[in-house]
Amino acid sequence: MNKSIKDLNTLSKQFSDLAKELTPQELAKAMRGGIRMEAKRIRDKARDKAMETAAAHQLKVNDTFREGIRMTVPKNLTGFEITTVPKKGKGYKTGKGGLKPIALWADTGTDERNTSTFKIWGGKRISKYKILGGRKMMRKRKGHYTGKMMGKKGGALKFMESTERTELPGAETRISKNMGDVVVRIALKKLK
Repeated sequence: MNKSIKDLNTLSKQFSDLAKELTPQELAKAMRGGIRMEAKRIRDKARDKAMETAAAHQLKVNDTFREGIRMTVPKNLTGFEITTVPKKGKGYKTGKGGLKPIALWADTGTDERNTSTFKIWGGKRISKYKILGGRKMMRKRKGHYTGKMMGKKGGALKFMESTERTELPGAETRISKNMGDVVVRIALKKLK
């Protein structure tokens, strides 16, 4: 036990000596690299979990669904975020009626939806029999229930929740190990 503590102390001393040789920009680069490595690992696990749960629910999905799970690492080095919320065109699937955040809907489910019995004309809601501009407007279909996503397939998949439960414990230690690896790599490049 004492030998492992001595080894740990010598390693931390060597690491701090290497870190002193780097500029603040290189240290920030090392920190960002360590955080990014762990974020990519967890994102890939979340993508795999999403595909597994989709297959278990007998859903037909492709790589666009998988790519709906994305990661961000902020510049202030406060950590990382793995999310299904679309941003700047990423995380959407093109479908009938435009872009749709399928991964987000599959993870959280959607509310029950109904169509309206009203027709929209020129930005105003008008009733079934209202006369507007000399013409009679009539809706051809009555409002009806259109369901909710993941309603018949056993509910929302909740793959992000299960990934968080399994992968986040121990993430801090892996991030610090990754940072150490990146610091060593940068220092070796500097010495060459």
